[in-house]
Amino acid sequence: MYRIYIIFFLSVCTNICWGQVDFNKIEKLNDSICNSLTKYEYPKRQAINFPSVDVSDKYKIKELHRAIPKPSRDDYDGIYDYYFVSHLSDYNPITDSIFPVKSNVTSYKLKDTYFFDINGDGKLDFIHYPLYYKAIWFDRDVYDIFIQTENGYKRISFNGFIVDIKFNEKGVLSEMKTFQPECCASGFTMFFYYKFDAMKNELLNTKTEKVLNCQFNPDSIIIHNPK
Repeated sequence: MYRIYIIFFLSVCTNICWGQVDFNKIEKLNDSICNSLTKYEYPKRQAINFPSVDVSDKYKIKELHRAIPKPSRDDYDGIYDYYFVSHLSDYNPITDSIFPVKSNVTSYKLKDTYFFDINGDGKLDFIHYPLYYKAIWFDRDVYDIFIQTENGYKRISFNGFIVDIKFNEKGVLSEMKTFQPECCASGFTMFFYYKFDAMKNELLNTKTEKVLNCQFNPDSIIIHNPK
């Protein structure tokens, strides 16, 4: 009987040791792969200087309701719930902490809702672009552009927070580069490259770049995680 226990104990120890050896091999392999890949600076979240015009909160709320109609009683719309119903938390980078928003949730969102002519047709469109709280609410960075058309608003979503944005000489949105931080311990992040087609009112994802965490300069990585 004791011999069986001894054999079982030795086999477990052997498997653990081999597992450790294999894990070390994997780590060394990952290091060697990372050393051969392109290096990046970790992007910082920053407020974007949109060419927005000054409109009243009353106007913003009216247009939000036009763009996001209330669903029927039996339907659930996560977008409508986000803008008009849900509780909200935001991130304070100074204290590196998340706090509950105690003011009116919709009014709180208005400060991060910017109205300007995105497609150059003479009508006011808008973008909702907060730095942190939408990413917290959806557990990832996803933002909304609303283009005003003859049939109401067209909602266009894009992934990642903006790290670069370009407008043409007429102020029409031209290109964007965005960054999606790591989610769910995946070990990688994503860069998205977009071009805006003002004729079709479409945001085209022209390139998606997957970047391993080890490719970032360690000194540039943001320590806090507002999620």
